[in-house]
Amino acid sequence: MLPRVLEHFAKRSLVPERWLSRRVAAEEGERLEVEAEAMMRDSDHAHYVGRCIAQIPGVFGCVVLTD
Repeated sequence: MLPRVLEHFAKRSLVPERWLSRRVAAEEGERLEVEAEAMMRDSDHAHYVGRCIAQIPGVFGCVVLTD
């Protein structure tokens, strides 16, 4: 799953400023949590990338924070 998430940054020549991924125990088994921070052109672009990531199979949520 990590390559699929990172692909959406790479396609736009973006390198995340911060990346944290970890496996976490959950009721339904293990899951992978990923936090990524990147500088985007504008909030519309950030929300678009977030929507793309949210469509990846296995992704259960995607939160986009902008200034």
